Amino acid sequence: MKRWDNMYVLSNRIGNYGAGAIMHTEILEKIGNILESDFFILPSSIHELVITPDFGNLSQQELEEMVAEINTTQVEPEEIFSNYVSFYDNTQHLLLPEKPEQKWSEIPDMLGENLGYLPAPD
Repeated sequence: MKRWDNMYVLSNRIGNYGAGAIMHTEILEKIGNILESDFFILPSSIHELVITPDFGNLSQQELEEMVAEINTTQVEPEEIFSNYVSFYDNTQHLLLPEKPEQKWSEIPDMLGENLGYLPAPD
């Protein structure tokens, strides 16, 4: 990964079709361990992704607007990967389509309470 002022470029060794790295959970976990934080994944093109730690200073919507603008003005149409930013929860090791308003670890365990009231199956 190349660093660029709190943004990192992720690709493969040859720099072609490197955006597929988003599918490798072990790579995402390793990035989370290095950054020691949650992070956003911005689809730069089919060849690379941009990783930026979640410092709380930019919303996912702002990042998606930036990606859409860059895709429109800088990326060849056949090389656009997506306009949507993903979120990686480093605590839970989850790749999510958007940043949750509350961390999973902060949500009370209501499931267990509700299960006690369900009738037993026949």
